[in-house]
Amino acid sequence: MAKVRQIFCAKCDKLMKPTLLPYYEFEEGMPLKNVESYKCYTCSQFTFTESQARKMEARTEKIKQNTFSFDKKISVLGKSLAVGIPSELVKHVSLKKGSKVKIIPLTKTSFKVIKIL
Repeated sequence: MAKVRQIFCAKCDKLMKPTLLPYYEFEEGMPLKNVESYKCYTCSQFTFTESQARKMEARTEKIKQNTFSFDKKISVLGKSLAVGIPSELVKHVSLKKGSKVKIIPLTKTSFKVIKIL
């Protein structure tokens, strides 16, 4: 039988208990469901063991392998910069001429584009 590991909260030093997070982004933009973790029921902090972190990393890598991506060159359109949207992505998110999107800066090197329904 595997020995149950006792993990104490770094914030309040109380015993943490195993829990399942319904949703967690190990890497930004790569959501995982049902993630094993440890939670402190005193202060609501949660943490991961090294093994749990490795599992999340492996799951994230699997998602990346099954996700398509595109390298695109930025062009100029009037006084604005523009990026063409590949037809595969247009079909995937059901875009068409006149569709509205919201552009949200995430970091200094990334942004998210969301179709407005």
